[in-house]
Amino acid sequence: PGAWPPGGWWAGAVPGAVASLLLAGLPLRLPQQYLRFVALKDLVGVIGASIGGAAIFSVVSHAAGAWVSPNPAFPLLHAGILSAALLIPRVLGRLSQTHRVGRLSEAPAQPVLLLGTGDAADLFIRALIQQRAPGYRVMGILAPRSRAAGRRIHGYPILGAIEDAGALLDRLRAADRLPAALVLADPDLHGEALEDVLDAADRHGVPV
Repeated sequence: PGAWPPGGWWAGAVPGAVASLLLAGLPLRLPQQYLRFVALKDLVGVIGASIGGAAIFSVVSHAAGAWVSPNPAFPLLHAGILSAALLIPRVLGRLSQTHRVGRLSEAPAQPVLLLGTGDAADLFIRALIQQRAPGYRVMGILAPRSRAAGRRIHGYPILGAIEDAGALLDRLRAADRLPAALVLADPDLHGEALEDVLDAADRHGVPV
């Protein structure tokens, strides 16, 4: 066979490629994804669906005796094109959403310190990102352990450990940058550690 498919091949190949992609994407819930709420796991799902769709298309083409590319890398090229076609609008949609929220959130928002770095903290930040005009602005994060200091979550800096909340509030008061509130996003924060945070916040008049 030639290196380029005959004209009639496209009439069945295009619908077949779409059907293969949908078949591979159903277990990964690809059709249910919102473009502007795409996350890393969604991108992984897109790539997985693209690879699965290319594999199904290749197997069906061989089984049906249809034209098959002499290039053994054709399935990989097929998967790459599918991934690009599905990822580009998702990434652009997410960037557009983030940019629009950034412009709309220029109105005053209350600065808050976020205590925690787990799923609850991630959920809180994502909720702010998706709001048109969020009422809160994360000024920094305190982690359960000090070794996380200096790292970032969604671009927000980890300023230290939760146990350092009192000292950090002292420094922020000295710089006239006290947060409007502390947001607890660590379900494991309890007992004496929680009491220390509440005492520090109460000393500075910062609600929790």
